[in-house]
Amino acid sequence: VARRRLRWLPESMGMAGGLNALHRVASRVLFSNGLLDPWSAGSVTVSPPASRSRSLVTLNLPHGSHHTDLGSWGNPAPSAQDSAELVSARR
Repeated sequence: VARRRLRWLPESMGMAGGLNALHRVASRVLFSNGLLDPWSAGSVTVSPPASRSRSLVTLNLPHGSHHTDLGSWGNPAPSAQDSAELVSARR
């Protein structure tokens, strides 16, 4: 019989203590999210309070989709086809 392990993902990713404890196990992380991507619901979309960490930052692209911020095979680097939102985010 399989058991549901609802805490497995947060625990395996160092987030068992939630967002406010993330600074204990991570630093210098930029969490970039395309909010049209369904996976963004499970991502870090809010930066921890500045008193906790200045090196854990979120960057949300409201009109971005999966890997928009990383480019694609046809667009691995900034290009003229990038949206204004993506150009701004990359700065």
